[in-house]
Amino acid sequence: MRRCISTLVVGLAALAVGCSLPTDDNAQLIAEADLAPSLQDSPTTTTEPTPVAQTREFAYFLLEPKPGSEQRVVRQIVVPVQTAWSLFETVERMEVDGFKETIGADPAWINTVNQYDIVGLEVDDRVATVFLESLGSGPPDVQALRDVAAQLVWTLTGDVDVDSVLFDVDGAPQSIPTSAESVDRPVDTDDYATYNDEPTTTTTSTSSTTTTTTVPSEDASEDS
Repeated sequence: MRRCISTLVVGLAALAVGCSLPTDDNAQLIAEADLAPSLQDSPTTTTEPTPVAQTREFAYFLLEPKPGSEQRVVRQIVVPVQTAWSLFETVERMEVDGFKETIGADPAWINTVNQYDIVGLEVDDRVATVFLESLGSGPPDVQALRDVAAQLVWTLTGDVDVDSVLFDVDGAPQSIPTSAESVDRPVDTDDYATYNDEPTTTTTSTSSTTTTTTVPSEDASEDS
């Protein structure tokens, strides 16, 4: 019995050796095209992420003639601008002809800033200094300069780092006309309050009086 078992084990081992894959010291590389499709490498596709433009909202101010008056009033339009733009790059756009159409503003609105080149902008201690160059000849028109200043003051002070504005025109500090007078100090929106025709909200507090009326009882009515 033991001899039969030993013979059976030896036979199975021989069969296993006979069925194993043959070895060859001279192995050859099979071309990928000759392999079955399931064994071929599939091409690797790399998808580049689509760059997302980083933008923020910025409020520009243009002007509109006030009906029945020579006064002009500011009109705000909020548009997306590139986050990477500096304040100078953002405001510089206002000097270009066709700026209104570019930002989709009302055609009736006026952009007087395009009468100048904005050649520089510096911010120091929350005061912005705008450097302008005249496009025309001769001294700047007072009304035009007041309108330009109003537009830029309302626009620039919308930035978190700017409270007031100074102006340098044609290479020299400029006395700027405000709604009341010409001044040499930094100006802010209070100096151009007449350009704002938005209604002011007034809160009125009304005191109420409580009147207490005493109604006589039925017994009192019968006694009377």
